Amino acid sequence: MTIKTCIASYHTKMTIEKLYKLILNFDPEIAYHSSHVKKIALLLTDYLALSKQTKQDIANAALLHDIGKIMIPKSILGKPAKLTPEEYKIIKEHSLYGYQILGSIDGLQHIADIILYHHEFFNGTGYPTGKSGLEIPFISRVLTISDVYEALISDRCYRKALPKVQAINIIIEGSGIQFDPVLVERFIYIKDFL
Repeated sequence: MTIKTCIASYHTKMTIEKLYKLILNFDPEIAYHSSHVKKIALLLTDYLALSKQTKQDIANAALLHDIGKIMIPKSILGKPAKLTPEEYKIIKEHSLYGYQILGSIDGLQHIADIILYHHEFFNGTGYPTGKSGLEIPFISRVLTISDVYEALISDRCYRKALPKVQAINIIIEGSGIQFDPVLVERFIYIKDFL
């Protein structure tokens, strides 16, 4: 590793830490969620033949996947009742905001692309672009399943946490629809460790 590469890596690490602290200061629950998504995503990809860089990208993308929510009014994020169609449309913008924030930072453009697609569905009915199947970047597909599972097993302002068994069944039912079927198979394999 060259000195230039070491310096760039250090700056990227420091930038990610600062961005995570920004999320933490904005809303500790979003930061807590992101930290747990990171653990689930790394567990999901454990023992896969991934490069060290890919694993680091998974960790970084998981920590920052909801950074775009800092652009969403807290009155919408914390609303205990069902969102109106207009409010839901606003909340859906967070992946685009995250893409714009990270895309403007040297060394994080590739993470920006991952975050843009973390709400795409395997069958093409997700957002913001309607990508489907393997068009969705691998790490985005990992984030999708990890993000949803963590959200299901956590208390939210609008509902209580679901039991893990029920959350796992929701993931299984979403195979090929919302989630990559190969990753769902992997998820079933690790479910006892979650």
